[in-house]
Amino acid sequence: MTNEDKSHPHVVLLSFYWRLIVFWSLGFAVLGTVICVLISLFYHFEGTTATQCGVYNFLPSLSAAIGGRSPQRYIWRISIALHSSPRLVTAILYYCYYSRYPAAQKGIWHCLAVLVAVCHCVENIALLLLSYISSTDNYAIHEFSFITFIASSQLYMILSCSLYKKVHNKQWMQGSAKSYWYKLRLWLVNVLSLIFAAYFFYRHNTYCEPGVYSIFALCEYSVVFSNIAFHWTACMDFANSVVKVTQKDEKLTWLL
Repeated sequence: MTNEDKSHPHVVLLSFYWRLIVFWSLGFAVLGTVICVLISLFYHFEGTTATQCGVYNFLPSLSAAIGGRSPQRYIWRISIALHSSPRLVTAILYYCYYSRYPAAQKGIWHCLAVLVAVCHCVENIALLLLSYISSTDNYAIHEFSFITFIASSQLYMILSCSLYKKVHNKQWMQGSAKSYWYKLRLWLVNVLSLIFAAYFFYRHNTYCEPGVYSIFALCEYSVVFSNIAFHWTACMDFANSVVKVTQKDEKLTWLL
């Protein structure tokens, strides 16, 4: 530290662990989903579980629970809005996280680090569009947002697992090994949930069996919660990362 730095030190105005921001931002998505499903079950059961087949179902689909009625649609939109901004910052932090390792500083692996950050941002933006533009408002945009969300989230999880294993290949620590273990298994749960969701959706439309659409809804919930849990592993990756807001000579600075 120079004499000038000693005479004009940085004053720390705010300091917090980034893992807390990750935890609470993802918590808003979980809480919003649970509240919307519970309200649909207790107050709009018949309307949200009804299908064109007219058979009995015991759970609403995700779209029916979060976007079909009030106040669910507003609760969902608020929860997604609260959780989106920190997700975009986390995407940038992950790029910095991977880039500090020699294995991801050049070549194809550096390109993958960039692509992981891009997929993270695209997934988040697609989720916002999916939440705020319903199928009744604009079906084409809603459908495109849904496809983009699924594709970008799958690509993000696959690339994250591959890149995470690459940068930690020769320097596994307890925390990083645990994070990779969770990432890999949560991605597998997410993929299997998507496959089963597609199967039960087809089976419902083909045979109109009682309860099958509710099993499809359970698979939808599994897709959502496994996706959220995958992003939650950032709490382990940034466990000791501290964000500081400092001031020096009337200028504010963010430090990580």
